[in-house]
Amino acid sequence: MNDDFSKIFEMTVELNSDGSINFPEGKLKELKSKGYNKLKFLILGDSNNAARELGYDTSMIEKIQNVQGLPADVVVNFLRSKGSIISHEFINRVKF
Repeated sequence: MNDDFSKIFEMTVELNSDGSINFPEGKLKELKSKGYNKLKFLILGDSNNAARELGYDTSMIEKIQNVQGLPADVVVNFLRSKGSIISHEFINRVKF
């Protein structure tokens, strides 16, 4: 089976108090009836929460966002891919 996936459905949900989600009733059955036998779930969370969880200074991320005009997820993903920036006093080398 081919492991390439194309986006066919998107939704935003809030977690219930017990950590569960309310998936639209019947959507999985509908997808199955249309021949989708394999699905891939990608979980995206709030960029500011991700930054805090990764130990990044959220005020630095906000400054980079404002100066560069980038969305938070782009800044956080850049910092994740180039994690050594934080340890090399990146904030002190960039003129805001």
